Amino acid sequence: MIPTYIASINDNATVHFKLQSNYNKIIESLYSYNPYNFALNTSKVSVNKFSNTSEIDRIMSKIKNELGSINRNNEVERSNWGKCYISKAKFIGVPCIL
Repeated sequence: MIPTYIASINDNATVHFKLQSNYNKIIESLYSYNPYNFALNTSKVSVNKFSNTSEIDRIMSKIKNELGSINRNNEVERSNWGKCYISKAKFIGVPCIL
């Protein structure tokens, strides 16, 4: 597995990531902490409730070798996030590693 620049899922990193077509045993891997305001943001605009699934839909295309969300004493919401994320990935055949 080869990560994009800083294993980022942002468009600048993924669009410019190129593998030679004859490299059929190398795969792109990404870190994913999305939606950012729920999963990783520590500023005043962070949120404790998981509700934005559209950002997860947008990034589902590559192996996720790291994903997670910050503990804000919101175990139920983090569980909902995890179930949503993993089920969407599984549905389209994207492996996830927690």
